[in-house]
Amino acid sequence: MKRFFVLTAFLIFSFSTVLTSCTSSSLKIPGEDGVRVSSIYKEYFSIAQAYEEQKNYTKAVTYYKMAQNDKALKETAFYRTGRCYALSKDWDNALFYYNELLKKDPENTSLRLSVAYINAMKGELDAASKEYEALLADSVDAAVYKNYISVLIAQKNGEKASELLERFTADFPDDDSLKTLYEKLKPLLPEEEPAKADAGEEKQEKPASETAAPSDADAGSKSEKNQ
Repeated sequence: MKRFFVLTAFLIFSFSTVLTSCTSSSLKIPGEDGVRVSSIYKEYFSIAQAYEEQKNYTKAVTYYKMAQNDKALKETAFYRTGRCYALSKDWDNALFYYNELLKKDPENTSLRLSVAYINAMKGELDAASKEYEALLADSVDAAVYKNYISVLIAQKNGEKASELLERFTADFPDDDSLKTLYEKLKPLLPEEEPAKADAGEEKQEKPASETAAPSDADAGSKSEKNQ
């Protein structure tokens, strides 16, 4: 029995010694390096988020790129990098990131909207117009209407913009942006011909002259003839 207690005490002492030594540099816990590295990347991601909230997009991009080295954070950090480029109006880099994301998820409406918007801001109006048209064919969306009409106005395509604005008005009659879009479109629309207004006035005057009551002079002349 005495030997058993001595052995148990020895085993407990030895095991606690091993636990202590595992935390030292001489003996590493399996997987410890991976956990430490992962923690570093998570820290990078947190720092990037903080910079993004402060609208310091340059710093945010730097740390999001470092966070992309972590497999678990890669996709999210990649997306946030592209978003920061877009928010900082770095359209070329933003377009690269969003196009890469779109390759992996080509049916993602949010990504397609972003690509169309970025193309519009880059001045690639034909590409933006094509994407908005495809989006509108897939679903009726107020944001797509507004952006597509704005692009058409920028292209000076008044006829197409007018047609689309009519559809937008029919689908979303209470949208707050309708008045603004009509004002922007107005310079591209042909002026109304004044002849149309004159023709309308003539039509109103003709029946009035034909059915007018005879004057006293006309009545007098008629009575003289009868006599």
